[in-house]
Amino acid sequence: MPFPAAFCVMKRRHSRLNLSNEKDGERKMRRKACGLLVLMLAVASVTACKTGRETGEENIAWETKDSADAQEKEAGEAEGAEDSPDAGVPENGEITGGAKTGSGAPDGSETAEPTTGAPQTTAAPAPDHQNPPLSDAGQSAMMKKYQEVLSGVFYDQVYPDGSSCDYDNYSSITINQFAVYDVDGDGQDELIIQFSTSSMAGMTESVYRYNAAADSVELELSEFPGAVYYDNGLALVGWSHNQGLAGDFWPYNVYQYNPETDEYEAVFSVDAWDRELADTDYDGNPYPADVDVNNDGIIFYIMPGGSYDTDHPVSLREYKSWYDSILGGASELKVPFQDLTEDNIRGVQ
Repeated sequence: MPFPAAFCVMKRRHSRLNLSNEKDGERKMRRKACGLLVLMLAVASVTACKTGRETGEENIAWETKDSADAQEKEAGEAEGAEDSPDAGVPENGEITGGAKTGSGAPDGSETAEPTTGAPQTTAAPAPDHQNPPLSDAGQSAMMKKYQEVLSGVFYDQVYPDGSSCDYDNYSSITINQFAVYDVDGDGQDELIIQFSTSSMAGMTESVYRYNAAADSVELELSEFPGAVYYDNGLALVGWSHNQGLAGDFWPYNVYQYNPETDEYEAVFSVDAWDRELADTDYDGNPYPADVDVNNDGIIFYIMPGGSYDTDHPVSLREYKSWYDSILGGASELKVPFQDLTEDNIRGVQ
């Protein structure tokens, strides 16, 4: 007896439903498998990134340890040898002098007799303070700490105090530079970092000293990049902006290293007025021609550090005399800056 037509229709529908359910089950299993695969790839990617950084830092740490072992071995072989007088000097041995600096200060070679209007205050004398030499273990610990600081800037863009470097996130981090060099003349190397891949306000040159007792670094100077260091403890730093009346002359700050505080202290700021730029200042005051007795077309403001006072301008002759007096025949230090790269960080010894 043939099956009723209605039953045949229901059976076909039931068969199609079973087939549909089977296909739905397969699709769900495929989706779960794909989801699991994506999750595994994501975890692997994060782990790889983390491992890459950790591997870099571990390599730096191991190379530091190997270097320390080598230093101890060399020290044992050369015990009693005197320190080299050329320590810290660039390979070519050149230390350039001259009064002209990157801050825009005119050359003081044509020294004239100071007049009564010239500032009588001068910078402190050259530092006469030497820290006791570090042991081999102490030297190794200092270099390891400097590597840690540089790694923090390189990998995380943070300074030793935890503050942000204000990284712009599009410039190469390797554009920034650093040096390990005794810029303050205290007998121990400082770590100098020039960070410029940021907004103008965030660009900074920092000088750090090592605190052996705390195994930490401490800030000696924080300024705009481009400082010029001298062997009498002076540091001249150009302002970040020149929006005044100085024209081609670039204003700058003068710092003096103080061995008592182990820090750089602001002692002077210098600005100028170029007559070709304007005959009156922003307040309508006329150019002080009575100060510019030689008609040089420029006068200067030599102000105490951390202040701005244009009430006591001086002539070009007076400025040059003052400039020579603070330098006192000092030589500019040739600081061996290098790019902030992983290889260069590893090379800190």
